[in-house]
Amino acid sequence: METANRKEQLLRAIDRAFPALPIPRTLAGRQSCGGDEYAYVDEFFRGRLWTAIALDDLRDAYPGPPDACLSFMSAEAFQYYLPTYLSIFLRHWDEADTIADAAILVLIPTSDAGLKAWQAERFDKFSRAQRQVILEFLRFVDSKYRDEYAFFGLADALFYWQAHTF
Repeated sequence: METANRKEQLLRAIDRAFPALPIPRTLAGRQSCGGDEYAYVDEFFRGRLWTAIALDDLRDAYPGPPDACLSFMSAEAFQYYLPTYLSIFLRHWDEADTIADAAILVLIPTSDAGLKAWQAERFDKFSRAQRQVILEFLRFVDSKYRDEYAFFGLADALFYWQAHTF
């Protein structure tokens, strides 16, 4: 029961910290690779509230791999749609598979020197309240799913967001 209460508290905190409006205008990022993924992001997310996208939407209607789209978004779209993934993780971890994993993977700081500036641009867009929610989310993941995400770098994500929240 404690886990269910903590999930509900986190979901409410996500709703408070991440406003549904305005929707970002620039959805797709621009990197040297990705091809159709940028078009998929732009077409699928255009005009959609982060609060209105469900697991089934991503799994059944997104034309590309739905666990990859956060990486092809602009920094503004990444900030705006990340709570979709955090919420899906909390509500549907047992059935969301790699879509849930994406919520964790995108929060792990990169060790690739070429990607540090790109990632910093994305992470720096979050407000203090949003950073706090991200940290609380990662703490929840650590308490409940540490074994599943330790290999991916969950401890690195926790360390990063703890250091960059206050």
